[in-house]
Amino acid sequence: MNMAYVMPQPAIALPPSITFDSIRLDTKPTASLECSQVQGIGESGYSDILVVFLNGLIAPQAFWLPIMALILRRLDSSDSGAAGSHGSRPQMLAYDRYGQGRTIDRDPSDEGKEEGYGHDTLNVAHDLHQLISQVTRDSESPKRIMFVANSIGCAVARLYAQNHPGTVAGMLLLDSIMANSDFVSIFPDPDGRGFDPGSLPQDVTPKMLRETRKKFREVFHPSVKNPEGLDRRNLATLLPDADKPSLDQGFGGRPPLVTVVGHDPEWFAKESLQSWMETPISISMNYTNPVWHRYNQGLSYHHVYNRRQQTHNERTHQIGPNMPDPNKTNPAGFANTNFTKHQPPKVVDFSAVKFTKGVTVDNVKYQKFDKPKTTQKKQK
Repeated sequence: MNMAYVMPQPAIALPPSITFDSIRLDTKPTASLECSQVQGIGESGYSDILVVFLNGLIAPQAFWLPIMALILRRLDSSDSGAAGSHGSRPQMLAYDRYGQGRTIDRDPSDEGKEEGYGHDTLNVAHDLHQLISQVTRDSESPKRIMFVANSIGCAVARLYAQNHPGTVAGMLLLDSIMANSDFVSIFPDPDGRGFDPGSLPQDVTPKMLRETRKKFREVFHPSVKNPEGLDRRNLATLLPDADKPSLDQGFGGRPPLVTVVGHDPEWFAKESLQSWMETPISISMNYTNPVWHRYNQGLSYHHVYNRRQQTHNERTHQIGPNMPDPNKTNPAGFANTNFTKHQPPKVVDFSAVKFTKGVTVDNVKYQKFDKPKTTQKKQK
């Protein structure tokens, strides 16, 4: 029996405005997608925005629920009266792709294909377009789409904006997948022709490289299958460059606002060492982090008005906070983000948010990581 893989979910109290639905796409009526929604309210402000949360490969939509609750709380606290009478809020949508999280149904288009190699990320983007068209069917005017994406969800967001111009107003890309990487060639091949051991940093050995390449090939290579049957083998062909193709046709003819957030390099290195892969810190700091940083820099070039990259203390690659501490304030959040004039949003301060162990963003740091830390190279 095929069952979707479900990550442990944090125990939180959700506001009643977050509802749960099973939606069958008109294009795939034999299968259901499990969704979480918040209906937009008001006649101005945020009411014409649709915020869509896009999952990575591991963390399902459940990990976005605390974020949705946080946004609702911030919007409610920013209004002088009840949100339903004086304020406005955006429509919000999170969902589990076919075969992921609470969505048990498999993608109908996978039938007849080799198990594990079914639909690809472009198919996901097309399904998402259909889903969005159905959940906004009753809207009087087109919604401005704001994607909040993590990991491979960032690739889906880019493909959506590329294939459906004029629809996306903004994208918040949280630790994007390196779509053009096989995650193995990041590291020098100690068994390759012309390899020079003397060129390695002093705390990196050929054995470390060999073991890391083996583990990354077994876990992260695009050919590795995943429970939802999402085929990643052509992802580098679909998105061969971080900064191209240009996303210059967003909602209203304006380029979409693109904000890129990367993990904190030191926390990432420590967490990678403590994980079951036991990636040495020197490997992460000399290879993984610099390559990922350069990729994020490329992503940040997609918006001509706001080219910025941020780093935060995310110990793991997934996003998943608990409810915020009600005794602390969050001075800059979605509540005071001005989307209506296409201005860059203010920094979202997550410092008031507590997180579960293992899915941690303890303190957000807004800093430039222009020169990744490396160690001295051996003298030949």
